Amino acid sequence: MKSGIWYKFLEKLNQNRQAQGQHLALITDNTLIHPPLEKPPIDYTCLMPPVFDNITLFYLSPNTTA
Repeated sequence: MKSGIWYKFLEKLNQNRQAQGQHLALITDNTLIHPPLEKPPIDYTCLMPPVFDNITLFYLSPNTTA
């Protein structure tokens, strides 16, 4: 999966949560396809840096995915 797809997924998810007036906490691993919001991938072409008002991302520490 390209990391740009991850950001587009987050955008859609944020829009959906915003439309429903909900907030979401999302726990994710720290693989290369889930880059932090401060470092968007090269193939991401939308707002820089992305802003997700209705999603809070929590990244796991390195080597804790398993």
